[in-house]
Amino acid sequence: MDVHGLKPDSKAGKYFRASMWAWPPIWDFAVTVAPEITERVTNGDPYGNEGAGLTEPDDAKALGQAILDGLERYPGLDHFQTANEDVSPFFQDCFAMFRKQFGQPFIDEYGENPFFCKRPMVEEFGRFCLHSGGFKIT
Repeated sequence: MDVHGLKPDSKAGKYFRASMWAWPPIWDFAVTVAPEITERVTNGDPYGNEGAGLTEPDDAKALGQAILDGLERYPGLDHFQTANEDVSPFFQDCFAMFRKQFGQPFIDEYGENPFFCKRPMVEEFGRFCLHSGGFKIT
């Protein structure tokens, strides 16, 4: 997913990119630590790439701070995965494929959950949000 800052105040807030596999656990963590902020997403599905986002700079900044604070509360959390099937139709199709091939929605041919990312990527998204001035997911 490509996430573009609307009014960035630094290079950190201009652009953030995550693969289609890494994005769901990043957004899941954001929803976990800041549900009241992530509910303010406008223009569609934040798991998709149709232009959803947080248009208010203060909302994006608050989300970034909540993400970084959440990471601070869980210093040993280094590996993020999703187990959320309630995401965009594209991901639902992926889950259906995994379920058909491997018997489970989150297991690939290696016995791994392909929807994962590491802590530095979540930290980078938090910093991006802080400096984005609002953002759009494409």
